[in-house]
Amino acid sequence: MKQIILTLMIAVVALGSQVPISAQTRQQRSDAFLFDDDTVPSDSVETSDIIMVRYEKKDAHLAMLFSVLLPGAGQYYADRSSITTYLFPVLEIGLIAGIFYYNNNGNDLVKKYERYANVETVNGSDYDNVWDAYTGPRYRREYQTAVQNALIGLYANDIYDSEFFRLDAGNTQHFYEDIGKYNKYVFGWVDWYSQFAADASGTFVLDLPAYNAAWIWSYNPLQPQDRRWLGNIPIASYNPANPGTDYIPPGDPSASPMRAQYIRMRNDAKDQFSIARLLTFGVALNHLGSGLDAVRLVGKRNRSRLAGNDIQLQYYTSVRDDKLLPMVGLNWKF
Repeated sequence: MKQIILTLMIAVVALGSQVPISAQTRQQRSDAFLFDDDTVPSDSVETSDIIMVRYEKKDAHLAMLFSVLLPGAGQYYADRSSITTYLFPVLEIGLIAGIFYYNNNGNDLVKKYERYANVETVNGSDYDNVWDAYTGPRYRREYQTAVQNALIGLYANDIYDSEFFRLDAGNTQHFYEDIGKYNKYVFGWVDWYSQFAADASGTFVLDLPAYNAAWIWSYNPLQPQDRRWLGNIPIASYNPANPGTDYIPPGDPSASPMRAQYIRMRNDAKDQFSIARLLTFGVALNHLGSGLDAVRLVGKRNRSRLAGNDIQLQYYTSVRDDKLLPMVGLNWKF
């Protein structure tokens, strides 16, 4: 690296105030200036000490630890003027606020679909596929129990038994999940029950032998244990003398529009919780990114401090014609 030292001589004392010095003193000061001898005055030593403290290296490990624990803290330790000193804390606050926001939204939607299923009271006259006289919740355990018992009793050699149906008796998280997730619990939805298990007056008929053919099955005569329920024929169009095979699968939205709406409400709640989980990962990444950036910033600062400033002012004294003069020097490195 080339170094250009531009020295500007400034006489700050009038000719009458210039201080004569002896040859011995002149020689001591010249030696001290040229060779940085220990005989340099105490005020010069103190100035040198101050400069050493000013350029003390920062610890990258400590900076990373600070930022991993609290984003932005390591940047503040390394160089508080850096924009990332304030960027990472702002991101942290925004991410945490987002987590609370979307989790609260999800919890509100959970309460809504739970009320929708078996808390709110509806009237059958408000629905096209529910008998008019009905009043009650959209999902009823007694309807589920009645239909599943009818299904269990149809055939001995199949998978449908009391162990197959295990819906929680209480309003647990599993209960609210199961009535939307599994087709085998569709029987409790009042609009399915009204279409496929009861007559126009709401009387349960699906357990009667005449309505056995309303159940549609996949069937292999050689392997009756593999028999599977596929769906049901609507009672309104069912003819015991000629039942036909025009059935509706339990997973079809038309089998229970109430259940289809319930599933949409649950998915909306899941979407809110999914966003909150993504923001949680964002918080972790923000901590990691802040830690790595703190290491980068410490390295940059230490390199710049060790290299020194490009332009520096230096103050010292010089001897000219047996006179002690204060001097200022401009040091430019490139």
